[in-house]
Amino acid sequence: MNYIFIATQDTINVYGFGLDSEGIDFSDVDQEPTCFFNHDLNVPCGHWTDRKLVDGAISQKWNPYTGIAEAAKVKQLVDDGIITRASISVRPDESSAYLKTINGKEYVYFARSKARETSLVTLAGNKSCIRLVDENDRESTYFNLSDNLLKQLKQPKKTMLEQLRKLLNLSDSADESAALQSVTALKQEQGYKARFDELVAKNKTDEKAAFAQLCDKAITEKRISATEKETFIALADASGNYELVEKLLAERKAPVSLADVIQPDSQADNDVIKLADEYTRLDKTGQLYALKQSNPERFSKLFSAKFGTKYGA
Repeated sequence: MNYIFIATQDTINVYGFGLDSEGIDFSDVDQEPTCFFNHDLNVPCGHWTDRKLVDGAISQKWNPYTGIAEAAKVKQLVDDGIITRASISVRPDESSAYLKTINGKEYVYFARSKARETSLVTLAGNKSCIRLVDENDRESTYFNLSDNLLKQLKQPKKTMLEQLRKLLNLSDSADESAALQSVTALKQEQGYKARFDELVAKNKTDEKAAFAQLCDKAITEKRISATEKETFIALADASGNYELVEKLLAERKAPVSLADVIQPDSQADNDVIKLADEYTRLDKTGQLYALKQSNPERFSKLFSAKFGTKYGA
Protein backbone atom coordinates (compact mmCIF):
# COMPACT_ATOMS: atom_id res chain seq x y z
CA MET A 1 0.00 0.00 0.00
CA ASN A 2 1.29 3.46 -0.88
CA TYR A 3 0.94 5.62 2.24
CA ILE A 4 0.90 9.17 0.79
CA PHE A 5 -0.69 11.86 2.98
CA ILE A 6 -1.38 15.54 2.50
CA ALA A 7 0.32 17.28 5.43
CA THR A 8 -1.13 20.75 4.80
CA GLN A 9 -2.44 23.11 2.13
CA ASP A 10 -2.35 26.88 1.67
CA THR A 11 -6.09 27.26 2.30
CA ILE A 12 -7.77 29.11 5.18
CA ASN A 13 -7.69 27.05 8.39
CA VAL A 14 -10.06 26.97 11.36
CA TYR A 15 -7.91 29.59 13.07
CA GLY A 16 -9.02 32.04 10.41
CA PHE A 17 -5.79 32.56 8.48
CA GLY A 18 -3.58 30.82 5.94
CA LEU A 19 0.03 29.74 5.49
CA ASP A 20 2.11 29.93 2.35
CA SER A 21 3.09 26.30 1.91
CA GLU A 22 6.34 27.18 0.15
CA GLY A 23 7.30 29.32 3.17
CA ILE A 24 7.11 26.49 5.73
CA ASP A 25 10.55 25.66 7.10
CA PHE A 26 11.01 21.90 7.63
CA SER A 27 14.70 22.06 8.59
CA ASP A 28 14.11 20.94 12.20
CA VAL A 29 11.68 18.21 11.17
CA ASP A 30 14.08 16.86 8.56
CA GLN A 31 16.66 16.17 11.26
CA GLU A 32 14.19 13.80 12.95
CA PRO A 33 11.35 13.07 10.48
CA THR A 34 9.40 11.03 13.02
CA CYS A 35 5.68 10.57 12.53
CA PHE A 36 3.52 10.73 15.67
CA PHE A 37 -0.08 9.77 16.34
CA ASN A 38 -2.46 12.67 17.03
CA HIS A 39 0.49 14.97 17.87
CA ASP A 40 1.35 12.85 20.89
CA LEU A 41 5.15 12.84 21.09
CA ASN A 42 4.97 9.72 23.26
CA VAL A 43 3.43 7.72 20.43
CA PRO A 44 5.81 7.52 17.45
CA CYS A 45 4.36 5.42 14.67
CA GLY A 46 6.73 5.80 11.72
CA HIS A 47 8.80 8.30 9.78
CA TRP A 48 8.26 10.60 6.81
CA THR A 49 9.99 10.66 3.42
CA ASP A 50 9.44 12.01 -0.10
CA ARG A 51 7.95 15.39 0.78
CA LYS A 52 6.51 17.21 -2.23
CA LEU A 53 4.83 20.56 -2.85
CA VAL A 54 2.23 20.62 -5.63
CA ASP A 55 -0.32 23.42 -6.16
CA GLY A 56 0.01 24.66 -2.58
CA ALA A 57 -0.38 21.18 -1.05
CA ILE A 58 2.45 19.45 0.83
CA SER A 59 2.42 15.66 0.64
CA GLN A 60 4.68 13.12 2.39
CA LYS A 61 5.10 9.36 2.39
CA TRP A 62 4.47 7.56 5.68
CA ASN A 63 6.74 4.63 6.53
CA PRO A 64 5.15 2.73 9.46
CA TYR A 65 7.24 1.26 12.25
CA THR A 66 7.12 -2.49 12.73
CA GLY A 67 7.36 -4.37 15.98
CA ILE A 68 5.73 -1.58 18.02
CA ALA A 69 2.25 -2.29 19.35
CA GLU A 70 0.96 1.29 19.14
CA ALA A 71 2.37 1.72 15.63
CA ALA A 72 0.65 -1.51 14.57
CA LYS A 73 -2.69 -0.16 15.83
CA VAL A 74 -2.21 3.05 13.86
CA LYS A 75 -1.35 1.08 10.72
CA GLN A 76 -4.52 -0.97 11.12
CA LEU A 77 -6.56 2.26 11.35
CA VAL A 78 -4.88 3.53 8.19
CA ASP A 79 -5.44 0.26 6.34
CA ASP A 80 -9.10 0.27 7.39
CA GLY A 81 -9.54 3.77 5.96
CA ILE A 82 -10.27 5.34 9.35
CA ILE A 83 -7.16 7.54 9.34
CA THR A 84 -6.89 9.45 6.08
CA ARG A 85 -5.21 12.72 7.01
CA ALA A 86 -1.95 14.04 8.37
CA SER A 87 -1.36 17.29 10.27
CA ILE A 88 1.69 19.44 10.99
CA SER A 89 2.53 21.39 14.13
CA VAL A 90 3.61 24.80 12.97
CA ARG A 91 4.75 28.12 14.43
CA PRO A 92 3.83 31.13 12.22
CA ASP A 93 6.27 34.01 11.89
CA GLU A 94 4.13 37.02 12.77
CA SER A 95 6.58 39.43 11.16
CA SER A 96 5.79 37.86 7.77
CA ALA A 97 2.02 38.48 7.98
CA TYR A 98 0.27 40.05 5.00
CA LEU A 99 -3.27 40.43 3.63
CA LYS A 100 -4.67 38.19 0.92
CA THR A 101 -8.07 38.63 -0.73
CA ILE A 102 -10.07 35.45 -1.38
CA ASN A 103 -13.54 35.68 -2.93
CA GLY A 104 -13.72 39.37 -2.07
CA LYS A 105 -12.74 38.89 1.59
CA GLU A 106 -9.41 39.74 3.19
CA TYR A 107 -7.54 37.15 5.26
CA VAL A 108 -4.27 37.16 7.14
CA TYR A 109 -1.56 34.99 5.58
CA PHE A 110 1.94 34.17 6.76
CA ALA A 111 4.73 34.05 4.22
CA ARG A 112 6.98 32.16 6.66
CA SER A 113 6.42 29.58 9.37
CA LYS A 114 8.34 26.83 11.19
CA ALA A 115 7.25 23.18 11.11
CA ARG A 116 7.83 21.31 14.40
CA GLU A 117 6.46 17.81 13.71
CA THR A 118 3.97 15.94 11.52
CA SER A 119 1.37 13.45 12.77
CA LEU A 120 -1.27 11.10 11.49
CA VAL A 121 -4.60 12.19 12.98
CA THR A 122 -7.95 10.52 13.51
CA LEU A 123 -9.81 13.76 12.89
CA ALA A 124 -8.48 16.64 10.87
CA GLY A 125 -9.93 19.91 12.04
CA ASN A 126 -9.70 21.51 8.61
CA LYS A 127 -8.44 20.97 5.11
CA SER A 128 -5.15 22.63 5.92
CA CYS A 129 -4.51 20.18 8.76
CA ILE A 130 -2.40 22.31 11.07
CA ARG A 131 -1.77 22.44 14.79
CA LEU A 132 -0.40 25.70 16.18
CA VAL A 133 2.41 25.69 18.75
CA ASP A 134 4.16 28.44 20.70
CA GLU A 135 7.89 29.04 21.13
CA ASN A 136 8.01 26.16 23.64
CA ASP A 137 6.23 23.79 21.24
CA ARG A 138 3.11 23.80 23.39
CA GLU A 139 -0.24 23.81 21.64
CA SER A 140 -1.54 27.33 21.16
CA THR A 141 -5.27 26.92 21.48
CA TYR A 142 -5.50 30.66 22.22
CA PHE A 143 -3.77 31.57 18.95
CA ASN A 144 -6.31 33.89 17.35
CA LEU A 145 -4.58 36.09 14.81
CA SER A 146 -7.45 36.67 12.43
CA ASP A 147 -8.84 39.68 14.33
CA ASN A 148 -5.83 41.54 15.76
CA LEU A 149 -3.49 41.11 12.82
CA LEU A 150 -6.25 41.82 10.34
CA LYS A 151 -6.88 45.18 12.03
CA GLN A 152 -3.17 46.00 12.07
CA LEU A 153 -2.60 45.04 8.46
CA LYS A 154 -5.65 46.98 7.28
CA GLN A 155 -4.34 50.23 8.76
CA PRO A 156 -3.18 52.53 5.96
CA LYS A 157 0.59 52.49 5.73
CA LYS A 158 2.25 55.85 6.33
CA THR A 159 4.53 57.16 3.65
CA MET A 160 8.17 57.84 4.44
CA LEU A 161 7.47 61.59 4.40
CA GLU A 162 4.63 61.18 6.91
CA GLN A 163 6.86 59.15 9.21
CA LEU A 164 9.65 61.74 8.98
CA ARG A 165 7.21 64.54 9.80
CA LYS A 166 6.26 62.72 12.98
CA LEU A 167 9.78 61.68 13.98
CA LEU A 168 11.28 65.13 13.33
CA ASN A 169 8.29 67.01 14.75
CA LEU A 170 7.66 68.77 11.43
CA SER A 171 4.42 70.42 10.38
CA ASP A 172 1.92 68.52 8.25
CA SER A 173 2.72 70.86 5.37
CA ALA A 174 6.48 70.13 5.41
CA ASP A 175 7.61 68.84 2.03
CA GLU A 176 10.41 66.42 1.14
CA SER A 177 12.94 69.26 0.91
CA ALA A 178 12.19 70.38 4.47
CA ALA A 179 12.38 66.80 5.73
CA LEU A 180 15.72 66.27 3.99
CA GLN A 181 17.08 69.46 5.50
CA SER A 182 16.02 68.34 8.99
CA VAL A 183 17.56 64.90 8.52
CA THR A 184 20.84 66.47 7.36
CA ALA A 185 20.88 68.76 10.39
CA LEU A 186 20.15 65.80 12.66
CA LYS A 187 23.05 63.84 11.20
CA GLN A 188 25.35 66.78 11.75
CA GLU A 189 24.11 67.11 15.31
CA GLN A 190 24.70 63.42 15.96
CA GLY A 191 28.21 63.73 14.54
CA TYR A 192 28.86 66.72 16.73
CA LYS A 193 27.59 64.85 19.77
CA ALA A 194 29.91 61.94 19.07
CA ARG A 195 32.84 64.33 18.65
CA PHE A 196 31.81 66.20 21.78
CA ASP A 197 31.66 62.95 23.78
CA GLU A 198 35.11 62.06 22.47
CA LEU A 199 36.52 65.42 23.57
CA VAL A 200 34.88 65.11 26.99
CA ALA A 201 36.43 61.67 27.47
CA LYS A 202 39.87 62.93 26.42
CA ASN A 203 39.57 65.96 28.67
CA LYS A 204 38.67 63.74 31.61
CA THR A 205 41.71 61.54 30.93
CA ASP A 206 44.02 64.56 30.74
CA GLU A 207 42.44 66.05 33.86
CA LYS A 208 42.93 62.82 35.78
CA ALA A 209 46.59 62.61 34.70
CA ALA A 210 47.23 66.21 35.77
CA PHE A 211 45.55 65.59 39.12
CA ALA A 212 47.70 62.49 39.67
CA GLN A 213 50.78 64.67 39.15
CA LEU A 214 49.51 67.12 41.78
CA CYS A 215 49.07 64.19 44.17
CA ASP A 216 52.64 63.02 43.47
CA LYS A 217 53.89 66.53 44.22
CA ALA A 218 51.92 66.54 47.48
CA ILE A 219 53.51 63.19 48.40
CA THR A 220 56.98 64.61 47.73
CA GLU A 221 56.13 67.58 49.93
CA LYS A 222 54.87 65.13 52.58
CA ARG A 223 51.44 66.75 52.56
CA ILE A 224 49.74 63.40 51.83
CA SER A 225 50.75 59.74 51.87
CA ALA A 226 50.73 57.32 48.92
CA THR A 227 47.57 55.72 50.30
CA GLU A 228 45.86 59.09 50.52
CA LYS A 229 46.70 59.69 46.85
CA GLU A 230 44.39 56.85 45.82
CA THR A 231 41.70 58.25 48.10
CA PHE A 232 41.93 61.71 46.55
CA ILE A 233 41.85 60.28 43.00
CA ALA A 234 38.82 58.12 43.83
CA LEU A 235 37.07 61.15 45.31
CA ALA A 236 37.77 63.21 42.18
CA ASP A 237 36.54 60.40 39.89
CA ALA A 238 33.37 59.87 41.89
CA SER A 239 32.48 63.56 42.10
CA GLY A 240 33.70 64.46 38.62
CA ASN A 241 34.80 67.79 40.11
CA TYR A 242 38.59 67.73 39.93
CA GLU A 243 38.80 71.47 40.59
CA LEU A 244 37.09 71.16 43.97
CA VAL A 245 39.22 68.19 45.04
CA GLU A 246 42.34 70.07 43.93
CA LYS A 247 41.38 72.83 46.38
CA LEU A 248 41.00 70.27 49.15
CA LEU A 249 44.42 68.88 48.27
CA ALA A 250 45.96 72.35 48.29
CA GLU A 251 44.68 72.92 51.83
CA ARG A 252 46.65 69.97 53.10
CA LYS A 253 49.83 71.20 54.80
CA ALA A 254 52.94 69.26 55.63
CA PRO A 255 53.23 68.46 59.36
CA VAL A 256 55.47 70.89 61.19
CA SER A 257 58.49 69.38 62.87
CA LEU A 258 59.42 70.66 66.31
CA ALA A 259 63.01 70.80 65.17
CA ASP A 260 61.97 73.14 62.35
CA VAL A 261 60.06 75.59 64.51
CA ILE A 262 61.94 75.55 67.79
CA GLN A 263 64.78 77.95 67.70
CA PRO A 264 67.90 76.74 69.53
CA ASP A 265 68.85 78.38 72.77
CA SER A 266 70.90 81.37 71.74
CA GLN A 267 70.94 85.08 71.96
CA ALA A 268 67.48 84.99 70.33
CA ASP A 269 66.06 83.55 73.54
CA ASN A 270 66.61 86.92 75.11
CA ASP A 271 64.49 88.51 72.43
CA VAL A 272 61.01 88.44 73.96
CA ILE A 273 59.32 89.32 70.67
CA LYS A 274 60.88 86.39 68.84
CA LEU A 275 59.98 84.03 71.67
CA ALA A 276 56.40 85.25 71.62
CA ASP A 277 56.26 84.80 67.84
CA GLU A 278 57.59 81.27 68.24
CA TYR A 279 54.84 80.49 70.75
CA THR A 280 52.27 81.81 68.25
CA ARG A 281 53.65 79.65 65.43
CA LEU A 282 53.59 76.54 67.60
CA ASP A 283 50.07 77.35 68.73
CA LYS A 284 48.79 77.70 65.14
CA THR A 285 50.38 74.44 64.06
CA GLY A 286 49.13 72.50 67.08
CA GLN A 287 52.62 71.78 68.37
CA LEU A 288 52.41 73.41 71.79
CA TYR A 289 51.20 70.30 73.56
CA ALA A 290 54.05 68.24 72.08
CA LEU A 291 56.54 70.89 73.14
CA LYS A 292 55.12 70.98 76.64
CA GLN A 293 55.53 67.20 76.95
CA SER A 294 58.98 66.97 75.40
CA ASN A 295 60.55 70.19 76.63
CA PRO A 296 58.59 71.76 79.51
CA GLU A 297 61.37 74.24 80.24
CA ARG A 298 61.30 75.59 76.70
CA PHE A 299 57.50 75.72 76.79
CA SER A 300 57.56 77.77 80.01
CA LYS A 301 60.03 80.23 78.49
CA LEU A 302 57.86 80.77 75.42
CA PHE A 303 54.74 81.05 77.56
CA SER A 304 56.35 83.72 79.72
CA ALA A 305 57.45 85.68 76.65
CA LYS A 306 53.94 85.52 75.21
CA PHE A 307 51.92 86.35 78.31
CA GLY A 308 54.42 88.10 80.57
CA THR A 309 53.99 85.61 83.39
CA LYS A 310 55.30 82.21 84.37
CA TYR A 311 53.32 79.15 83.29
CA GLY A 312 51.24 77.81 86.19
CA ALA A 313 51.74 80.91 88.32
